[in-house]
This record gives sequence, structure tokens and C-alpha cells, in this order.
Amino acid sequence: CYDGVGCFYLENRMALEIGGPVPPKEANVKFYFHSNGSHSGTEVPPDDWAEVLKGKNYTQQRSLVIIFHGFKESSKTKQVVNLTNALLEKVDCDVMTIDWKDAAAFPQYGRAAANSPMAGALASVLLQSMYFERILNPENVHLIGFSLGAHAAGFCGRHF
Repeated sequence: CYDGVGCFYLENRMALEIGGPVPPKEANVKFYFHSNGSHSGTEVPPDDWAEVLKGKNYTQQRSLVIIFHGFKESSKTKQVVNLTNALLEKVDCDVMTIDWKDAAAFPQYGRAAANSPMAGALASVLLQSMYFERILNPENVHLIGFSLGAHAAGFCGRHF
């Protein structure tokens, strides 16, 4: 169990049979907010997200698309960048990319898979804090994951 994130057990469907995730600090998950005015993304510190979003014209009326990269990738991977740019150009939405590259690193796929619940849970904690501050409408949140990132997205939804 980890403060602020919760417990990762098979019984609560937040762990895999191969083991539980690394601690939050070791997972080193980062969040990047992208809007029509900022395709490159601004890092969103989990403790100071409100200030970042205020300066980025964020509104809960627009869809918020959350993108998780896959195994041995990062939020700077070409497919994540291309999808982010396409969404911002074609859809009235904001995008948050979740970078969990340290926890999804090569060569240990099993370790990366065991870490996918932590990436999802940390994203969920950020989304929950936005919801409790009444600046997030869960009906407008969409989760997308590439490869192993799809599992992290699923854990995010389960944790939320």
C-alpha cells in the first residue's frame, strides 16, 4: 500500500499475478497537458495542477483525452505525438499525455506490466483531485492506451 494511491492486490483487481508495482516515486510518472495553443505540452505537477490548467484555458466542457504510451516508450514517442496533434487539430478537446517511461522500461516486460497499475492509479489520483475541485466532468474524459498503456488506462478507470 502507498500513501495517497492505495493498495495493489489481486483481490481488488489492482495487481497482476506476477507482482505489484514499484513505489510512486520510483515509477516517476509525469503528466503533460496539451491544448490548441500548446501542442508541445506543459508538465503538470500533481500538487500544482490547478495553476497550470488555469493558464491553459482548460474547461471541463471540452473533452479531455488521456493518452498512455506502451512498453519501452515515452510520451514523446512518434505515435503519441501524432495522435496528440491530430486530436488537437481535428477535435475540440484537450489532451493529457501520461509519461511512465521509467516504469515501462526495457528489457523487463514483466516488471513493466506489473507497474501498469501504478501508472493508471497515479493518473486516477490527479483526475480525482480535479473532479473534487469541480473542474472535471467524468463524462468528458476519454482514456487511450497504446499496447501496455491500454492496461494502464484500464487500471486508471478501475481506480477512479
